[in-house]
Amino acid sequence: MNLILFSIHLEVNEFVWIFIGELIVIELYKMMLWQYYFI
Repeated sequence: MNLILFSIHLEVNEFVWIFIGELIVIELYKMMLWQYYFI
């Protein structure tokens, strides 16, 4: 039972980190575009 819960927790954690990583990449990309257009 504990192993199942632990594996579910790891999968959710991995999904959350992927989601956060994508948000960070999108924000960095926006910043680069803004700098490119307004130099």
